[in-house]
Amino acid sequence: MIIHSPATYTDSTGTLHTTMVNDSSELTIDLDGTIFTSRFLDDFEPNDRGHLPARFSLDDLQCLTACKIYCKLPVAILINARPAMGWLATTIHLSTERYTPSLQVDFEWEGDTIQLGELEVFEGVFDVLKNRLPAEVTLKSCYTCQYSDYSVYGSQVFGSMLCFRNHKEAYLQVKDKDEYMHLMDQYERMVQETYLCDDFEHRRKGTGYRG
Repeated sequence: MIIHSPATYTDSTGTLHTTMVNDSSELTIDLDGTIFTSRFLDDFEPNDRGHLPARFSLDDLQCLTACKIYCKLPVAILINARPAMGWLATTIHLSTERYTPSLQVDFEWEGDTIQLGELEVFEGVFDVLKNRLPAEVTLKSCYTCQYSDYSVYGSQVFGSMLCFRNHKEAYLQVKDKDEYMHLMDQYERMVQETYLCDDFEHRRKGTGYRG
């Protein structure tokens, strides 16, 4: 499913209002005719580096820097078992002065908002959010799925969860790091924390490597 959501880009020359396109694998943003694409939210690369307007700054990896990007990432939720949609209103600060970007995140749903504050990766976003949502609201996404996990070697800012829907029973039997590492490279695909597929099952405490 392709989601279009409002977005803004701000640098020292001003702000551009645009749309973020999320195809569940990549994020694409059109900045006044210049197209940038990202997998992990902090690595927006221009599709055409040869004709890059002077206002845009790139780091050593040829990704956008010296700017901030605001976007809304959709998250499926249940409100008293009724399907609904929430949004992670996210501002990512891409600074030339620090390697790790910072995230400012609010969670919005049906007129309510939870301010989550400043974080560095989306794993932290969901951990804080789970503890602050009212009891009647349940997240329904890859992060809260029974069959997702992160690499033991670390994760990207966003979009690097490992999906084990192809090895469901084996994953649920994992109890420690050694067992997980034997299985880890057999993941089916890398997914966004906010993604949702038909194999979703709510995570049960004490199962899989994440517990």
